[in-house]
Amino acid sequence: MKLRIQNNSVRLRLTQKEVVSLRDRRLVECAIRFPAGRKLGYSVASSSDATEISVAWKDDSISVTLPHVTVNEWAGSGEITIEGSDSGVQILVEK
Repeated sequence: MKLRIQNNSVRLRLTQKEVVSLRDRRLVECAIRFPAGRKLGYSVASSSDATEISVAWKDDSISVTLPHVTVNEWAGSGEITIEGSDSGVQILVEK
């Protein structure tokens, strides 16, 4: 999964294998490890409880949550992007 942060937007780009994993296992996560034990984690999750796209920052990790219904439809379609915003942060998840 590739992460791109620019201005006030977060873009996650998933491989086809990661799209399947998101649909079936409901989570894809990665991390960048820096010297001195520091890391930046980032993940995208599919939740049955979610009704809209959300993003959160906690414990040096960026977490994007998508409604599971939306992920199921997206994974099996020709659609490329799931797009939304949360508290002024633009969120794009692409395959």
